[in-house]
Parts: sequence; structure tokens; C-alpha cells
Amino acid sequence: MNAHVTSKSLFCAAGLALAATAFVAGCGTADDPELFPEPVAVTPDEAPAALTSALTATDTETLRAQILVEINKARAVARVCGTKSYPAAPPLRRNTKLDSTAQAHSVDMATKNYFNHNSLDGRTPFDRISSTGYNWSAAAENIAAGNSTAAATVQQWITSAGHCANLMSKTYVDTGIGVGYSATAKYKYYWTQNFAKPL
Repeated sequence: MNAHVTSKSLFCAAGLALAATAFVAGCGTADDPELFPEPVAVTPDEAPAALTSALTATDTETLRAQILVEINKARAVARVCGTKSYPAAPPLRRNTKLDSTAQAHSVDMATKNYFNHNSLDGRTPFDRISSTGYNWSAAAENIAAGNSTAAATVQQWITSAGHCANLMSKTYVDTGIGVGYSATAKYKYYWTQNFAKPL
């Protein structure tokens, strides 16, 4: 699942919490990636074997580092996302503020067993990014669930037009990455990637 907003579509993002259906149907432009495609998830029995205990801090950091490598490998190659061609893009750099909100959202989804851009308390991705103190001119979010590896998760995003468009966009320079796990949650593994460009 992906979310995308720039300064030109900030009004739409602001209306998300109040009228999500209208936002999905009525916001964005022909040049924007698909704002909210169907969730990108695989069921646990389609994914590699799940853990039987929580991710350790070392496990989490290893997976976050691995997915950044996979994301930047994907950006280094020109590709078609849906029907739109994207040139190769410069590598994204990890940002500690975006990291913190992405990780918190992944853990929240895993712990509370839901899969959505909006938190259960009603906050949108853009609310969460802003709450870290990151002042952005453009921002986006991809989420995925079910896969336990970085490579498989990036592949989920690459094969979905909206997620792929976010991943390949030259607009964004900073990223934050999160991964959460719960043995009792529907999809077990929950991934979040935040993209942003500072003001």
C-alpha cells in the first residue's frame, strides 16, 4: 500500500482523516502515482518461515539496513512502473526522524494486528512524519506485509505501480525504514518506508 503527497496535493492529505473515500477518489493529478493501491501483502504460508519470537534490536537493524540496500539497487536501474517509465534515480539516504516514525508504525501495525497507512488513532503518514519535526515539501509512504526478507519486500513494491512510482521518484532524497513482527498478527511481518524531501 502506498501514500504520496507533495505540496500541491497537501489539501488532499489534510482531508484524508475526514473523508478517506473522497481523498482516494478525488485527489492527485495524472502525474501522481496511484495514491492508495490495494495493500501489498502475502499470507504467512506463502512467505518464508516466520520467527517464533520477537525481532531483536540487532535483527531489526539488520533488516532495515538490508532493505535500504535493496531499495537503492532498485533505484539505480531505469524501470517501468505500471505504464510510466522512470529513469534511474540517486540513492536515498536514511534519516533518523523518518526512521523513527517508520519503525513506530511497523511495530504498531504488528502489535495491534492491522495493515493501513492510517494509525488506529487516526493519524495519517503525513501527521506522523510532521510530528518528528521533519519539515517536508514532499512526502510518501509505502507499506508491505507478509515477507520476512528485504529483497522479497522490495520486489512486492516494484511489482505494484504506485509503490514502484514512489520508490523510483527523484523527488525524494530522504527515507526512513521500519519493520515489525508479531507471531500472532495476520501477516507476521509489517514493513514501512517513508520518503521525503525537506523544505
